[in-house]
Amino acid sequence: MADHEEIEVRGDSRIEAHRAEQERLRGRLEEDRVRLRAAVEQVREAARDLTPAGQIRQQPYTWVLGGFAVGLVFGWLTASRSD
Repeated sequence: MADHEEIEVRGDSRIEAHRAEQERLRGRLEEDRVRLRAAVEQVREAARDLTPAGQIRQQPYTWVLGGFAVGLVFGWLTASRSD
């Protein structure tokens, strides 16, 4: 009988150890998911900055002045041709 109880105790400790390992892995997996979400959000932000709209948002006055200059040049070129 003592052997049976000893096996049962060892089995219980193995089960507890297994459960503890599962919980540790679940916690680690959740931490990894949180870090992955943060990394994906950083990539999205960086990608937005690389779009034309992102570039304009970063330097709006440069784009306005550039557009104004291009408009002046095209206006001057078309005005001189129509004379």
